[in-house]
Amino acid sequence: MQYVAGKCNIGRKNRAKRIVIGAAFLVSAFFIYYLITGNQLDKTFLMMLFPIFSLGFLTIIEAAKGFCVFYALNGTYNFDSSEVEVVSAADRAKDKMKALEILLIAVAAAAVATGIFYFI
Repeated sequence: MQYVAGKCNIGRKNRAKRIVIGAAFLVSAFFIYYLITGNQLDKTFLMMLFPIFSLGFLTIIEAAKGFCVFYALNGTYNFDSSEVEVVSAADRAKDKMKALEILLIAVAAAAVATGIFYFI
């Protein structure tokens, strides 16, 4: 694998970690949903699912795209060995735009998922 600005900034091991973490967040969201509904707590507690879904979707999207938002915002990339600094200002700008895109998608997906669980 090779660094490509705005396209790829993490390797296989980092992708695998993100899949596991993302799945754990999503499973946690379902567990919390059943905990809240099973104990007949107020529906507003379901809003707690939003940040959990956000992190779950964010890490899953990062794994799917091979692109880490944190590294992009820090101006670095990591292909399973160590962080390397992105030197080009143009490449950093591309990375930041891609990071913003991924963040927006994750937040929108979390909002939809939270809404679905809230209105079920």
